[in-house]
Amino acid sequence: MKKNAKRQSKVGEQVQVYALISEASKLDGAHTHPVWRAQVATPSMPRAQPMIIKWLDGHLSLSIELACALAAQCLKLPVPAPALVVAPRKFLPTLPISIKGEHILLIGSEYKNPDSYFAQATSNNPAAEEFVWSKLCASEAGPSGAAWDELVANEDRHYQNALFDGANWWLFDHDRALMSVGLFSKNPDDIDLRSALVNFNAKCNILAAQMVDRHRGNHGISDQANEFSRHKAELSILSAESRKWLHGDMKIQEIFATTAILLTAIELRLPALAQHIQARIEQPSAENLWTSNTD
Repeated sequence: MKKNAKRQSKVGEQVQVYALISEASKLDGAHTHPVWRAQVATPSMPRAQPMIIKWLDGHLSLSIELACALAAQCLKLPVPAPALVVAPRKFLPTLPISIKGEHILLIGSEYKNPDSYFAQATSNNPAAEEFVWSKLCASEAGPSGAAWDELVANEDRHYQNALFDGANWWLFDHDRALMSVGLFSKNPDDIDLRSALVNFNAKCNILAAQMVDRHRGNHGISDQANEFSRHKAELSILSAESRKWLHGDMKIQEIFATTAILLTAIELRLPALAQHIQARIEQPSAENLWTSNTD
């Protein structure tokens, strides 16, 4: 996989907070939450740059998306670099009227330009889902993405939240990951909550299911646990440094504080990843393979 030529954030570096500087363009598709393509900037980087921005309900969802993207960067996974974006309401067309406030806080994601040929081949094509899965599962992002979704208990990896830019695959949307962290985020020192967090399994791992179905016996998912462990020190540094992040806006500071706790949650789950993957793959019943949980 080719390395991204753009500057990558240093491990532990505080997340950038951007401002939306012009009207955003609403993106079509089966999005659970409103998504736009936007131009953003900061006082220190006034030149406009493209970004995908998404509204999420509540600071925990924002923090989950932010923490997952930051952790993925540490683990060298194909997830775009994240940011926070403050947007004037007037620049967000089709924003539901139920969302209050003149300035809206959104999660931002580094813009990745989709490959034109691939986009054309999948546009309004009834075979698009099969086409995307076959190509994604044949790429390096297939096994690493499946292991990643197991690490963060992401049960929402549908084919439309993966993008091919002509060279690399990119994985998006993690707001439904880490669904067990609600109580843990309020009391991260509780031993029982830590144990429950480490042992939690998502109801399904859709990318892993696709990988095993297509490459049974040669999917390579299990190898990824060791690969991730090579970057554990970077994840630990990020988790520790994120606790020091400060911002003058109370809502953003709250997101930073929760994000730091969630990074600790991902770090805690990493040593058990190999066991989680093995349990997922070795379920004896194919019918229950991707629907098991710890109810």
